[in-house]
Amino acid sequence: MSDDESYELLGFDNVLLPVGDLAEAVGFYERAGFPVAYRLDEAGIALLKVGVETPGLLRDSHAASGMQGLLLIGRGEAEAGLGLLQGAIAPLRAER
Repeated sequence: MSDDESYELLGFDNVLLPVGDLAEAVGFYERAGFPVAYRLDEAGIALLKVGVETPGLLRDSHAASGMQGLLLIGRGEAEAGLGLLQGAIAPLRAER
């Protein structure tokens, strides 16, 4: 595939993102517009609502310090997605 081509994302399944701090990661994604569908703190897991999908966040003591993440933006939504991402990051910068 060339750099000018891309695939259309139809969905995703069984995605768990490792995070060092579950509460911080949940807050980040909520500020980015992805509400929590299910959360079980004892197990260190939270599932997010992303359209009809529910990717998860999994607390991982081996995750790098700070939060790791993934934000998927649909075709034609880059500007709106950038605004969501900036709104989610701004509070993290203010805390430091």
